[in-house]
Amino acid sequence: MYEVLHYPLIDPSTLEPGWFAALYIGFNLFEAVAWIVIGFVVFFRFQQDLTGWLQLVSFLLFAASDVMECFGESPLLLLFKGALILSLIQGSRSLRKRPSSPSATADV
Repeated sequence: MYEVLHYPLIDPSTLEPGWFAALYIGFNLFEAVAWIVIGFVVFFRFQQDLTGWLQLVSFLLFAASDVMECFGESPLLLLFKGALILSLIQGSRSLRKRPSSPSATADV
């Protein structure tokens, strides 16, 4: 079972040096930075709520998984990313169900 979960699906070190390897690694690093920015935007928007903190942790872990993807992709990493996606979906659902603050509607 260990071998199955750690079998390298994509190993960037085996890619020939060139534009595809640079694009693959560069895109994953760009994606990691984007998840960090999105995580902090969500956190500052909902920082009073515990869900905002949990969303920030999920986004930061998702960014870390993109950095790990630069060094190789395995079924275990894909399972980890799938669990993070589920936590992000659940967090966004609970944030959308939150009642609006009365001060936000009083100014309108």
